[in-house]
Amino acid sequence: MHVTVQVNGSRSPRFPIKRGVKQECVLAPTLFAIFFPALLTRAFSKPSGVLLHCRTYGILFDLSRFRAKLKVRRLFIRELLYADDAAIVATSTSTLQNLCSSFASACAEFHTAISPSKTVVSSQGPCSSPHISINGAVQQSVDKFCYLGSTVDNTNSLKSELDIRTGKATTTFGQLRPRFWSNGNLSIRVKIQVCMACVVSVLLYGCDTWTTYRHQDRRLNAFHMH
Repeated sequence: MHVTVQVNGSRSPRFPIKRGVKQECVLAPTLFAIFFPALLTRAFSKPSGVLLHCRTYGILFDLSRFRAKLKVRRLFIRELLYADDAAIVATSTSTLQNLCSSFASACAEFHTAISPSKTVVSSQGPCSSPHISINGAVQQSVDKFCYLGSTVDNTNSLKSELDIRTGKATTTFGQLRPRFWSNGNLSIRVKIQVCMACVVSVLLYGCDTWTTYRHQDRRLNAFHMH
């Protein structure tokens, strides 16, 4: 990048910028919000991904309305983004490979690296694990992975996530035992507030996106009571 500085109508000669933004710079999120969509626009020029039928008119939970031919939108879900994390979704191995190859090519043009250690492939259905390569390296195929602090399972089950949540909450509770739970100088009210802030918040992290069954609700309630 080259820039010029204008002061009182006079403009300096062009000079190169050799440094990026520093940690916690207020310009970083704004620049990234401009940079990353431009990269995606370069990578994905054609609509592809997972096809969804959307309808925003009428009764929300009337499934028969989705079979109508009018007032129904066809929407492709291709990338799920949060900050610099990206999950690319597709309905077939070939489509996913094409998307990953296009994404890798665009990253190379924008001088952005894809972290191989943080990139995995997960599939659903009876088919075998897909072999997806990025820049010539075959990515690891897994049954579950951590995305944004939550465990994503290819069975759409919450069992793995609840196991990890209860484990982390138990660890947090144990770490606070010498300082809080065994401290006779603290009132029960203070201990409850610490428990809600430090233990229950860890247990229920990401619960806004959970769809639980009755036995899973009973498990969470039993852990809370314990």
